[in-house]
Amino acid sequence: MSELIFHVLAWPTVGVALLVFGFTPGAVLRLIALVFHRDDPRRKELLAELHVVPRIERPFWVAEQLEVALFDVLRARLVIRRTEQAERDPWVLPEDGVLDPRAVEVAASGERRVRLTRREQRAAAARILAHGGTAWTIAKRLHLRYSVARALATSIAIKNGRD
Repeated sequence: MSELIFHVLAWPTVGVALLVFGFTPGAVLRLIALVFHRDDPRRKELLAELHVVPRIERPFWVAEQLEVALFDVLRARLVIRRTEQAERDPWVLPEDGVLDPRAVEVAASGERRVRLTRREQRAAAARILAHGGTAWTIAKRLHLRYSVARALATSIAIKNGRD
């Protein structure tokens, strides 16, 4: 009878061991590999290295690879995407280190739409807030999405609170 209990209890343990050390590391690593670009050599290298790592170390090795993918590769891809989006916006000029006060004044007043650098956009938003405007006013006058205008207003308020 005690042998029967031992066999019944052993099967779930074997199943969990197969799952943790057999199936899961490979499946999770394939998901991690999707973070890399198709032509990135690290993608193929990552999948090939899995079978070199001893089976007992695989779950921990895959966790390390997840950390690298999240904080190095995914972060870089998000920065590239933001840069590409900013470059596609025809109303955002590249930073030139010069703040055009007339452009800021016109944009903040809402007279007409003006092409601004990010720095000038921030200055115009600060000017709108200084004159009692809200994030909604910033969005309307600078032709921004409300969520972007709200983030900009919050950022300015936090910075002014520190200074």
